Amino acid sequence: LDLSIGLVSLKATANKLLFQFYSSRYDRGSLIIITNLEFPKWVEVLGDEQMTAALLDRLIHNAFILKYQWG
Repeated sequence: LDLSIGLVSLKATANKLLFQFYSSRYDRGSLIIITNLEFPKWVEVLGDEQMTAALLDRLIHNAFILKYQWG
């Protein structure tokens, strides 16, 4: 599965579908996410503060977060 989201705001329907997808994977399997966007800025793309907080809560629970900086 290859899921890519650009740096554009998503519509409410897309936000809900994305949240449902991540929620369905929660504690059921592995998921790899690569982003150059810091967590506090995710709300700018997703548009809904509460949904973004819930999504991030599920994503970072039991997660291994690797932070890499170029240069």
